[in-house]
Amino acid sequence: MTAQVQKLVNEKRLGDTILKRFPVAHEIKTERALYDFTIELKNQFLRKAPPISKVVFGSVVGRR
Repeated sequence: MTAQVQKLVNEKRLGDTILKRFPVAHEIKTERALYDFTIELKNQFLRKAPPISKVVFGSVVGRR
């Protein structure tokens, strides 16, 4: 899968491919909104898990 994604990145087609599969983008634009969303999921599915202390957006561009 990594090779497929890398190929799409190299061909500058990754954005179009993602938009075809997921035509509606999420509304989470800030770390606070991401934190609130994550807390909702945690409270719904992981009630007994320890509290979440930090949630951040991370860039995947350039990671290997």
